[in-house]
Amino acid sequence: MASYVDTPPELAGGAFEATLRSKAAELKRELIRQTLADVESWLKAFQNEYSQAHPDRPDDRVVGDGSGWVRRSESGGSHEIKISEQELAQYRNAVSTEYYEWVVPTFEGYLKPDPDAVNPMIESLRTIESMFGGSQDDARSYQTSKLALTRINDVRSEMEHWEGDFKISFIDNFVTPLQNTPVNQAAAAKMAREVLELTKLAYIAQRKAILSLLDTSLGALKELSRDKNPKAHTWATLVGIVAGTVLTGFGVTAWVGIALIGASTMSQGLTPDARTESNISAPTAQEIANRILDALRVQNERTQQNEDTVVALFRALKEGIVGSRAKLGELGVPRPSLTYATAADIDSGRLRPAGA
Repeated sequence: MASYVDTPPELAGGAFEATLRSKAAELKRELIRQTLADVESWLKAFQNEYSQAHPDRPDDRVVGDGSGWVRRSESGGSHEIKISEQELAQYRNAVSTEYYEWVVPTFEGYLKPDPDAVNPMIESLRTIESMFGGSQDDARSYQTSKLALTRINDVRSEMEHWEGDFKISFIDNFVTPLQNTPVNQAAAAKMAREVLELTKLAYIAQRKAILSLLDTSLGALKELSRDKNPKAHTWATLVGIVAGTVLTGFGVTAWVGIALIGASTMSQGLTPDARTESNISAPTAQEIANRILDALRVQNERTQQNEDTVVALFRALKEGIVGSRAKLGELGVPRPSLTYATAADIDSGRLRPAGA
């Protein structure tokens, strides 16, 4: 059955995996190419590799002298020593095979969790909703289709000609709570389903944000190769999920706005949050790489916030269910005294209805 949080085709299954792997591999290639091609990027990478290879010479600075690369010592008197071509080749190889090895594995980490992994649980809860005979789309406008539950209304009608305290006691303390309980049981299943759908929505948003970041990063690198003063390439996390409120008790006001808010978020295309916008562009490839890592950190924080929202909703729902189990007509139905009666209770006549 269709849901307001169906995963867009491009963000689902093999399509998303293929796109993410392809773009991540392209980003790695572009970072390497630009680092080796661009003097400033190459110098930053070279200095880093040189410093790691020569920790005993922390004051050395790698510079170009027009005919090659030299190391210039800034301590103990300035002097220069030419760096051999063999050592240069080692540094170039390090940039090509080691420097950006983090790129592809880091982005592949966003293949999980799969938003559609919760689909079986969502459908199970939808089935539970229907088992109570209520509407699967909105338990708050519940109308039972189960004949056995419809009989509750028939009992109320058939008792109209009854008189006395027994009629009042039976209707108020049993028929009415029993009539309300199936509605609320369906509502409880519906609430749990919607929280799972919000979970799915959070991971859909994460997937879209990650692909957007890859596109933005590639754009920044390609712009850098054409212009040393590149225009801004901005990226922002997507809006966090917003949920309704679990109120005390069940019934028509038990859950406020959750489905509508989720549907609105999807229909707007998961709008980016301007408050988290950052410029991925920079003068060198290495600086772009650092900005990519910063952007991923921001995205991870947003996803964590979304997960915390879901956890809080589940806890509130659990507390609401536990509290409502003890309230007649919410999620509890009274047990008649006969349930606990002994033979002596029955023989003594103590179980007679009031007023009989």
